Amino acid sequence: MKMIKNLMLTMLILSTTSVLAEGLSGTVYSDYYYHAKSHSSTYAGQHGLNFRRIYLTYKKDLDEGWSAKFRYEMANDALGGTSMTPAVKDMYLAKKMGNHKMLVGISSDPAFSFMEGHWGYRSVEKNPLDLYKFRSSRDTGIAFKGKVNSMLDYHFMYGNNSSNKSESNRNKRYALSAVLHPMSSVDLELNYDMADSLDKKSDENMFKVFAAWTGEKAKLGVMFAKLSKKSAGVESKATVVSVHSTYKLCKKMTLLARFDSVKYDDAASTSFSSQSTYLPINSDAKEFTTLIAGLDYKAGKKVSIIPNIELVNYKTAFTGKTTDVNDAVARVTFAYKF
Repeated sequence: MKMIKNLMLTMLILSTTSVLAEGLSGTVYSDYYYHAKSHSSTYAGQHGLNFRRIYLTYKKDLDEGWSAKFRYEMANDALGGTSMTPAVKDMYLAKKMGNHKMLVGISSDPAFSFMEGHWGYRSVEKNPLDLYKFRSSRDTGIAFKGKVNSMLDYHFMYGNNSSNKSESNRNKRYALSAVLHPMSSVDLELNYDMADSLDKKSDENMFKVFAAWTGEKAKLGVMFAKLSKKSAGVESKATVVSVHSTYKLCKKMTLLARFDSVKYDDAASTSFSSQSTYLPINSDAKEFTTLIAGLDYKAGKKVSIIPNIELVNYKTAFTGKTTDVNDAVARVTFAYKF
């Protein structure tokens, strides 16, 4: 009798797994890293294997145009012996209506999707807006996205302005992205968002423009973003310019490069620069650049091995002195899907 129960339980588990597997997928970003140079003695010379991200995603078509998506994330941006942090990255109900779609829940911010897709190497580094804390890659709210015609796509979101966390105040954020396709190989994205507080003392807004060119073997993208943020009536500003490019050498190898130039206007904007310790940028930096370069080797259809390096060059600091020691991190990134 016990054997029959165990057999039935095994069959139930296998059948459930088989059903879930139809919409279940996983993505992993891990690195063997070496801090060759660091402004901080804490990280200089440190090296080891780290799992930066593990994603488990489940998508399911329901009926009548409805679908749902759930993405679970395990993140480890810190290098101080901390455990991976679990979080719900995406959780939304979607309704497709012709060329348009409505999403309710936690979903991607309008400023991210198109540019991140063109860059194509989230496995190596975050979108500049996320890396330098201009915006979170997610928000919780109601979004509408779709295609107006062959020349124009749009993405609008009314959100809590609290990322994938629960709401903490009465403030809300409005975000709109419009992507123009003037030519088959050229795209232009305009993005604007704003968050209002009731007392008008904690408002913020961001403007971004992104131009992209896509060729047969190469890509080129240029972005400019400006963030204005008011906290307790005190305004602070920050800007970032980012240029990325990729070039396919052959079927299995692609060169990639990115250059970011970041500037914080005043000391009040240092909150923008709170960085993850896998790339520990000096919080005293007022103006700096980040150079990323690498080679993507396709070891398999779903496996990439990417030797890469990130160099942070400090120009000015809030103390009025140029930071003497820059940062250099060398990595071999293992990116794979299952």
